[in-house]
Amino acid sequence: MLQLKGVSKIFDKKTILASVDIRLKKGEIVCLSGPSGIGKSTILDIAAGLTFPDTGEVKRSSEQLGVAFQNPVLLPWKSALDNLRFVLSGQKNKESNIYTWLDKMGLTEAAHKKPHEMSGGMQKRLGLAASLVTNPDLLFLDEPFTFLDHSWQQRIALELKQLNFNSGLTILMASHELSPVKLMGAKIIRISGTPIRISQSPPFIRDSPQDKQRF
Repeated sequence: MLQLKGVSKIFDKKTILASVDIRLKKGEIVCLSGPSGIGKSTILDIAAGLTFPDTGEVKRSSEQLGVAFQNPVLLPWKSALDNLRFVLSGQKNKESNIYTWLDKMGLTEAAHKKPHEMSGGMQKRLGLAASLVTNPDLLFLDEPFTFLDHSWQQRIALELKQLNFNSGLTILMASHELSPVKLMGAKIIRISGTPIRISQSPPFIRDSPQDKQRF
């Protein structure tokens, strides 16, 4: 479904990624965990095809990608409803998804509000809705639980887990909030410093030692 092999990246003469090997099979959920500014977002951007690596290769086998950025990318002059309509431009057969995701994200009553009329949490949920409204089979999430209270973190984690169970949605994410990540049953890759090196068979951390797995 997704493979990064020998990926490296240099910014301003500083090596951020030295050698990153990650492989996700269909239906897997993997989370990158580590300090802010270490390069997790760079890995996600490269994996999603938004940034090119300096070396290495990226392979994706996906019919529809979904991406939710750490800071939601929304059109400020459009309502919540029209932001989702914009995402679905040319996909009329999926228009019913708009109302489904507005409801799931608790935004039905805010459907005609513009982003500046929403709280940070509402904007975050709208950004997540925009990443899911197209029915992706491969999803990239950058800090999806920031700006959300505990209740919404749990609710969205369970929604993503259900999508994963029902459709085999594959997810690569980065998060500091590990409680909802564990609720999703995600495998966690711990990153401690730069330049980032992730081997072909990184140790995956779950809640108990017997649940640790490798690729």
